[in-house]
Amino acid sequence: MTDVNEEPIWLFNGEELTASSSTPVVYLAENAVEGTSIIGLNAYDNDADDACESCLAYSIVPGNDAAKFHVSEFTGLLSTAEGSTFDYESQTIYSLTLSAHDGALSTEMDVKVRVLDRNDGPYLASETSPITRQVFENVANTAIGQVINVNPTCSRWWKTLASSSLKWVLSR
Repeated sequence: MTDVNEEPIWLFNGEELTASSSTPVVYLAENAVEGTSIIGLNAYDNDADDACESCLAYSIVPGNDAAKFHVSEFTGLLSTAEGSTFDYESQTIYSLTLSAHDGALSTEMDVKVRVLDRNDGPYLASETSPITRQVFENVANTAIGQVINVNPTCSRWWKTLASSSLKWVLSR
């Protein structure tokens, strides 16, 4: 009887993944910085002897959102790639395909990375320059403009400024 080389088998949360397994989902905090570890991925090779338990090579298959992620060839650690940004309000799920290669055969696994929303906090729409308005003397409680406060996590809100609600800064 001759032993036949079988392809590596992926594990997720300690269980073997099969063709009928659902796509694994892992989570990443919004605004994660480059190099943030996401999950250590594992596969094993039934054909490997005990001395070659770590002989698998891991990679990300080009396509989908592959450029936003990095996987260690030797350890299978999935992390964020250099220069990548993750904003929940722009994209909530990333899809990628990973490969485990035993030197002769490889097997692929699809993974979804779900971005977790974080409160981004509000900011004024015109933070880059001061807001200036000409206000006439002796005119109380008159609208002089609107400030738009943008909160990416929520919707915008507008505040009408009245002359009685301002703190005046006088300059010559």
